[in-house]
Amino acid sequence: MKLWLVSRTDRIGYDEYDAVVVAAETEDAARKTYPSGDLHIRWDEEKGTFTSTIYEGRWFDHSWGKVSDLTVEYLGTTDREIEGVILASFNAG
Repeated sequence: MKLWLVSRTDRIGYDEYDAVVVAAETEDAARKTYPSGDLHIRWDEEKGTFTSTIYEGRWFDHSWGKVSDLTVEYLGTTDREIEGVILASFNAG
């Protein structure tokens, strides 16, 4: 599994994530991983944003920004087969 640092490049406010370390096979998969690790929030290709599988129609870009405003940096690999969020940085207000 590969490790990626995903960071925002836009303006970051209170109660928002600014970066996350993700274990994912591809850069694209890392970019489309929501920082909270919430299993009910998924990337929706059709809408081009994160949506909730529980609260249909609710969008979650407010605390993570737009996927187009993210940079993704390859950090290395791990021998563990765990996929998803390893560590997230959240600016609590």
